[in-house]
Amino acid sequence: MDTQPSDSLREAAGIQLDTNARIAYVGDGPLRLTRREADLLAAFMEQPDRVLSRRELHARVWGRLDTTFRVVDAYVSRLRAKLRNAGHPGIGSVRMRGYLMLSPSRMN
Repeated sequence: MDTQPSDSLREAAGIQLDTNARIAYVGDGPLRLTRREADLLAAFMEQPDRVLSRRELHARVWGRLDTTFRVVDAYVSRLRAKLRNAGHPGIGSVRMRGYLMLSPSRMN
């Protein structure tokens, strides 16, 4: 078994993410993610203490402007539901600013 860390593995806010396999691990359970959901989660995990605007998330995950920013809201909603169903506090909304990854330690 290979014990070298992989470039595709990320860890933050109580979540482990394998970006290649598009699987997040929350607690003991795996979460299967779509490509966009995995990319979105990776963006949050890279800056877990920072509010990310719709514009930033759109540019990072979709990279083109032929979709509206509302697509960000839809995908955040789906990802938020998956995280919460797995027992993670998920992603919070910051009015007029964007979204923020919530950490389990901040919820206690």
